[in-house]
Amino acid sequence: MQEYVPNATAIGYRAVVAQDNSLVLGSINGINGATADTRIGIGTTAPTQKLHVLAPSIIRNAGLFESSSNIDHTNNGATIYANNTYAGTIDVAAVKGRVTATTRGYGIGGYFQGGYVGVWANVDNTNPGTGTFNTWGVYSTAFQTTTATNYGTLGAANGGAASNIGAYGSATGPSTINYGIYGSASGATTNWGGYFAGNVFTTGAYFPSDEKLKSNIRDYDASALSKIMSLQTKSYNYDVAKYKYMNLPAGDQFGFLAQDLEKVFPQLVTKAIQPAEYEQGNKNGKKLSDEVQFKAVNYTGLIPVLTKAVQEQQQIIDKQQKAIDDLLKRVEKLEQK
Repeated sequence: MQEYVPNATAIGYRAVVAQDNSLVLGSINGINGATADTRIGIGTTAPTQKLHVLAPSIIRNAGLFESSSNIDHTNNGATIYANNTYAGTIDVAAVKGRVTATTRGYGIGGYFQGGYVGVWANVDNTNPGTGTFNTWGVYSTAFQTTTATNYGTLGAANGGAASNIGAYGSATGPSTINYGIYGSASGATTNWGGYFAGNVFTTGAYFPSDEKLKSNIRDYDASALSKIMSLQTKSYNYDVAKYKYMNLPAGDQFGFLAQDLEKVFPQLVTKAIQPAEYEQGNKNGKKLSDEVQFKAVNYTGLIPVLTKAVQEQQQIIDKQQKAIDDLLKRVEKLEQK
């Protein structure tokens, strides 16, 4: 018979409580002669887990936890704290949320709201162990084989009086390489590692040009000057009213029409797609704009051709200058007679 423990109760066959001010529900395998763990069910007659709570559809939440604790999150202060102490080599989870919706495209696996941070994710580096493994503060995927668009991560910011940043990336530390943001795209008809609807500012830009990355290297033997002379420079304005969700620049612009440039340098023109816009980025919300297919131009690719054109032009100038010098010498000899 269990000894008396103040303000403590054990409920269930072979259940035992070992400390005061405690309530224990059910038996624990290996304790007090128990040969199995008790499963506790609320709202179900056949619990499948240590605690199985099943709420009917008329109940808003299967469980409600409230706390007024003032313990900071860095000291494990939380209304709900989950800790998995597994020490093996399997990717276990402390918390997992899932919506098993019968209608595709509906359901949120986890919803969090905070006054400062909605979701704070951190990889614990206090006990990294051994090995060289990549770590992710946040790892998200989106996969569905439909005609809809998949977003691995959707960031949106609005309403800020000072500024709004939809996605912010920063990488610091004594590493070999730091990437604030790294994007990659492949496998589709049109691929962009990054697509921005609006101006892009950078304090520096580089393009891959290492010889080892190239094959079939040869001199550009076409007449660059004649090709450049065939281009038609235009002044124009973007139709910002019709395509307002593309955030096209306003005011007078100077450049080429993609259709004209394509006739001379087809390799500098490609197809691009501005995806359809939906209210609050939600495909189930109001559609704000249709998908726009258009042609885009690689102006940077013209630089080598312009360089070759200048060289060709300089050769013409040098030849003309030599002819002028020869004529001047002939004139000078005639004047000396």
